[in-house]
Amino acid sequence: YRDFQRAVRTKDWKLIRYTVNGSTRLQLFDMANDPEELRDLAGDLRHAGRIAALSARLAVLAKESGDKKA
Repeated sequence: YRDFQRAVRTKDWKLIRYTVNGSTRLQLFDMANDPEELRDLAGDLRHAGRIAALSARLAVLAKESGDKKA
């Protein structure tokens, strides 16, 4: 989305990455239990593996689509 936001979604999870002025922020949402995206789980260390996996998937998708800003 625009030049600063990228996201990847699976059936149950959504990871959003914002990069503004060189600073990156992540948001993680449990779409199965929080479809309105009210509870950001990115700061919960129990989800570190999920964030890493979704981030890797996002990188693959960016490369496949030729997204140079991802």
